[in-house]
Formats: sequence, structure tokens, C-alpha cells
Amino acid sequence: MNRGTFYVAGGLWAKYSFEHPWGTFENWWKHRERNYEVCNAKAQRFWAEFSHDKEKQAKIFADRSFRRKIKRILDSDRPYTPAAAS
Repeated sequence: MNRGTFYVAGGLWAKYSFEHPWGTFENWWKHRERNYEVCNAKAQRFWAEFSHDKEKQAKIFADRSFRRKIKRILDSDRPYTPAAAS
């Protein structure tokens, strides 16, 4: 759907208009913008906190590394090979 100078994915609007036949495009667009702003604010708060808390950052990175290692060990499609020392 062409909306001025940008295009809107037809599937999202079609689903909304099917579920809410009384809704207008403007209402749908305001809802999408509000959701974007809320998620953006949450992400900014997370990254601000994450950047300042070095202990939390180290713990998250260690947990992610551990999860990747376990996933690689448990992957039955490929045999496990330990990481090569460089």
C-alpha cells in the first residue's frame, strides 16, 4: 500500500483491517508508531544499563558463550570437535 512517500506491507494492514473492520489506517498506524516508540525506549534503557554495568555485561557474555558451547556439543547432526587452539 502506497502511503505518501513510503510503502506499507499489505499483509499487516490486511490482517488488521480484517480483524477490525471499523478501524482506520490512521488508527492502525498510530498503534504501530506507539509500539515502536515503547520498544525503542526499552531498548535504549537496556543498552544504557548494559553499557555501564561491566559485571552484568561479563555475566551475559559468559552465559551466551556457555549456551553456544552446549548447543554445539548437543548438536547430533554433526560430530563434536573441540575448538582448535590458535
